[in-house]
Amino acid sequence: MKFLSKAEPKQMRIYNASGQIVFKGAYQNSIDVSIWATGLYFVQVEANGTLLNAKFLKQ
Repeated sequence: MKFLSKAEPKQMRIYNASGQIVFKGAYQNSIDVSIWATGLYFVQVEANGTLLNAKFLKQ
């Protein structure tokens, strides 16, 4: 995530389009999503006391 270049990420959560948490834990620079269903996912990262949000589409 480009916007994290100067932040200190701590925790992250990834939600599917239904709002279910599919990943929760310490921040990781990359995650293997190969077994996840195709669709839209939302990423929430805690960094420097702020919640940062992004989304991605797995095809």
